Amino acid sequence: MRKIVVFILLGTLLYADNNSGTTCAEFLKLNTSARYSSLAGAGSGDVSPDANSIWLNPATVAPLIHREISISHTYYFQDISYDWVALLYPVKNAGVFGISALGLYTTVQGMEDATTSKNFGVYNYCGMFTYSRHFSRHILAGMSIKTIKMKIASVSSQGFPVCFDAGILLDKFIGSLSIGVSIHNAGGSRIKFVSEKNKLPQFLQAGVDYTIKPSIYHRIKILADVKFYNDDPVSGHFGFDYTYNDALSLRAGIKTDTISDLNFNSGITFGAGIKVSSFYIDYAYLNFSDIGNSHQFSITKKF
Repeated sequence: MRKIVVFILLGTLLYADNNSGTTCAEFLKLNTSARYSSLAGAGSGDVSPDANSIWLNPATVAPLIHREISISHTYYFQDISYDWVALLYPVKNAGVFGISALGLYTTVQGMEDATTSKNFGVYNYCGMFTYSRHFSRHILAGMSIKTIKMKIASVSSQGFPVCFDAGILLDKFIGSLSIGVSIHNAGGSRIKFVSEKNKLPQFLQAGVDYTIKPSIYHRIKILADVKFYNDDPVSGHFGFDYTYNDALSLRAGIKTDTISDLNFNSGITFGAGIKVSSFYIDYAYLNFSDIGNSHQFSITKKF
């Protein structure tokens, strides 16, 4: 039973506030890839994106010139799994098109009576279509259309409610500083279970990316984001990414939401990435204090 409680309240546990519990589908707040998880969720202003950045800001992928496919898997505490796959396809003079899907799921043992038990599944899914393009040399914009499905045992949410993300990126707005702003899960759709309708967690994310290149072999990125939720307090997200020769990256970050709810250590993230031929492999370590630790892996292929 503890597992099912943690699973359903995973988002509200990490973003608890007086308004927590007023929305559902809290899994839409989680990071989908190891790269951005290790940067504490900062990246709405990222100017060197991969296929995973569409989750933070759909505008960021407009500069891509190669097709990309990315797959991520997260081992959460209490045997909870989180999977993500994304495919981006740039079309010359038309923009970048993308499709992606994610799922958060687990199996729970529930008691039927004092002597027997029966396992049942808990599943959350989201499918997404993205379009992004340059509107001028320094202005990029994008939008994603989402549909959501949830299921607990044999009870499923009704229909396929639709919402959208939209974002803008000011690339090198001031020198090496770029600015990104995005809104998430907008549109007013609600998730309906039986007779109950619940709002989606909506938020606005704004961030900056400051990139330093001391030499052709070294690159340093400093990212900072702030998120404004409709059901939780404002949170800050700060990431640091050092890359050597476009082949090895070391990353760290800190976020304020889990610090306020758990402890200081839970707000610190770490990770690394390596490039092998046309493959990018990333890892993130996430600390949830006494609840448990999590490990996230991503692999991205350019072709």
